[in-house]
This record gives sequence, C-alpha cells and structure tokens, in this order.
Amino acid sequence: MLGGGIMVCPTITQGATTTWIYFPDVVWYDLWTFKEVSDGKDVQEEYPSPLHKISVFARGGYIIPVVLEMEGQVPSAESVLASRTISLYCYLDAKGAAEGSLFVDDGLSDAEDRPSHRAIFSLANRILSIKAEAGAPSATSATSAAL
Repeated sequence: MLGGGIMVCPTITQGATTTWIYFPDVVWYDLWTFKEVSDGKDVQEEYPSPLHKISVFARGGYIIPVVLEMEGQVPSAESVLASRTISLYCYLDAKGAAEGSLFVDDGLSDAEDRPSHRAIFSLANRILSIKAEAGAPSATSATSAAL
C-alpha cells in the first residue's frame, strides 16, 4: 500500500503474465484505465500483469492529484506551481463519493518561511468541491462545480 489509497502489486516471477492479488472489501480500480476491478467484496483474483507493466490500483473513495509527464522529466515542486496543470483522478466508493488533498510548496525556502498551497477535494452527488489554503490555514477559499 502507498498511503491509504494506492495499492502496488508488481509481478516478481520471471515469465509470469498474471499475478494473484488480494483486494480488501472496498471498491478498487485499475489506476490507469479507471476500470473497476473489485466491487467491494473481499476477494483474491488472478490479474493480468506482465513484467513490463506494474499493476497499480486505486481504492474507491479517493481523489488522487496527478501531474502528467512534463517534457520527459519528473515534475518538481517548482514546475508544478509554474504549470498549474494538475489532473484529479476520481475513484468513487460504493456511495459515489471521493475525497483527496494536495500540498505543494516551493521546494526551496526554509520550512518557516516556505510559501505553500493546500487544496482539499471532495466529490459527492456529481459535485466537485475544492477548498484552497494558501500559506496558512486562515487564508482559505472554496468553490464547487457540477460534473
């Protein structure tokens, strides 16, 4: 597990094209295809996973902020702030809801003086809400959008 929302299941056997994966009793999705792979029942399944592809799954109920590849490089905190291009991957739970957050700082300043941004995401009833905090919890704003 990577935090509470991502499960990484690499194939470690030479020549294997599938691996047995235990999915705990919540909804799970293939992280990249968004395909639901487990419907909330406690189950162990054989899943296609060739050596060239690491199987990664997202737990239902999570919103995972993703910065897509930028010019072939791993994005730095500076480039994320400069580009402002962040996608929200929403993986709904059995009730059709999800939550997540993102914290970004400049990656350069001392901790006490570091400018930072935090966004808290919530999706329920097809409405995405975003609460933003800039620098300090007292500097907040919120917005919502219907999907």
